[in-house]
Amino acid sequence: MSSRSERYLVNAEKCQQYADAADTAGTKSLYGMLASQWRHLAEEADRTDQIGSTCPRCGTRRSQGVRLSQCKKSPAEARLEFRPNEAVRREAPMIWESYPNLAKRPHAPAKGRGRLQRQVRRALIVHGPLVTTSQLLNWAYPRNRRRPTGWDHSKVMRICAEHCDRVRRVPPHGTWLWRLRNSGDDD
Repeated sequence: MSSRSERYLVNAEKCQQYADAADTAGTKSLYGMLASQWRHLAEEADRTDQIGSTCPRCGTRRSQGVRLSQCKKSPAEARLEFRPNEAVRREAPMIWESYPNLAKRPHAPAKGRGRLQRQVRRALIVHGPLVTTSQLLNWAYPRNRRRPTGWDHSKVMRICAEHCDRVRRVPPHGTWLWRLRNSGDDD
């Protein structure tokens, strides 16, 4: 039995003692589960320390009397060399070839495709080149039976500021009139 498995068995015994001395059923089951896990780790340690098993750090076969502490590589060296995904990344086929936007691998493939951005664009298409903020709010929140909040208004205004030009204010309440950028229409 290795020193690792002996330490794990000592921990399992401590957990079992706590489980036996516990008052509540939840604490008993918790420490009982911990004790069984420590026993399982002790079995794993025995299995990996057997003669003929491979070293997890350097991959060499164990000879009699060689322990993990006598391994040729330190854990830091083993971590630096272990890169499991490199070979997989090189050989893996691209699964997005049929998707034109993702096949080009743009920086932000979903940019400009949010729900409100699409609704603002649709409102500009349906209502013509000039649209008021109120019309855009009605398109952006079609199921809202309540008056749009200031937060809703600011989100639509931010989207319009990115994609549209302000034309002028429209009476009676001073809502903005917007035109899609680069549309080429004059008022």
